[in-house]
Amino acid sequence: MMAVYSAVIGIDFGSELIKIALVKPGTSFHIVVDEMTKRSIPSVVSFDTKERFFGNHALALAIKKSKRSFAFMHRLIGKSIDGPEVAQLKKESFPWEFVAIDDRKSIGVKFEDQIFTPEELTGMLFEYIKAISETDAEGPVKDCVISVPSFWTQNERQAIIDIAELSGLSVLSLINHNTAAAVQYGIDYKFNVTDPVHRIAIYDMGTTATEVSIVEYSAYMKTKKKENKTIGQLEVVSIGFDEKLGGSSFDKIILDYLIEQAIEKKFEDPKTNLRAMGKLRAAVKKAKKVLSANSETTVFIQSLSQDKDFKATIKRAQFYELSAHLIDRVTKPLADALEAKKTDARRHSQPGDRWWLHSHPCRPKEATRIHGP
Repeated sequence: MMAVYSAVIGIDFGSELIKIALVKPGTSFHIVVDEMTKRSIPSVVSFDTKERFFGNHALALAIKKSKRSFAFMHRLIGKSIDGPEVAQLKKESFPWEFVAIDDRKSIGVKFEDQIFTPEELTGMLFEYIKAISETDAEGPVKDCVISVPSFWTQNERQAIIDIAELSGLSVLSLINHNTAAAVQYGIDYKFNVTDPVHRIAIYDMGTTATEVSIVEYSAYMKTKKKENKTIGQLEVVSIGFDEKLGGSSFDKIILDYLIEQAIEKKFEDPKTNLRAMGKLRAAVKKAKKVLSANSETTVFIQSLSQDKDFKATIKRAQFYELSAHLIDRVTKPLADALEAKKTDARRHSQPGDRWWLHSHPCRPKEATRIHGP
């Protein structure tokens, strides 16, 4: 059996954000914060004046120096340069230059006179994760559990294990994102052997992908030293996913709209100006959050380009109309998971059944599609 050191971290490794949970003797389970006391750490690495920056510091630098800042490397781990992921990042107008670095056409990202692989850049992030975790733990951290997408291949899973171990972390286990959520849900669930099977659907729309898991909870009686003990258990009975549908898909809808508005207002094409694109991407994040609770929002960017201020209004109804082809896809992963279970939502719906929605961030239209009016 693998030896475990006193402190263990759980790493929720997402395309856009990383969260770290720390467990060690004498302290309660808690989320690790960075130097800025932020609980969510952007998956970004930036280079400036021969110094590396990570997380929130790197994200702040990325707006001004996007060519020196690398994000979304999660999408490229274990992939080939001929794969659709590189083409998609180029389509989304990210400024990085990709090159093939060997006969297997592994991906390289060019920065000045250096070439980094996505695995190397992710390894730098994991070294940072280890460092801030050790600061929080006030001691060494050598063991971890990492959550990964359910659709990752064996190559991708092995790649993340190798990355962590090269960063000084021993990987006790990999766990699918939704399975981790199911375990957390089950911690507070009261099990009784006489209860019927409790079924939930976990719907998670992340930054770049959507995953659904159908999970069943039940209990059995275990006798030990003449004492009966109720043991809870869970089973992930089916999954569904869309690897290409996530929050960034909706970001691009607003980004394209703002670029179109800028060109109509006689600005230079923002796609030719890296700093302008950085400002627009930051504005898109804010606009999307505002539209989740308001019928419209106004985007104002000081000195977008050529010392000209930019202003544009987008309504939620416009956003829905522009996103219609994406919204039509939000229920398919759930339908796929139900089909894989060979079940029907209405036929099996019981008072105890739950539909657990997590979207990125909350988008009312999508929630309506999943829950029903």
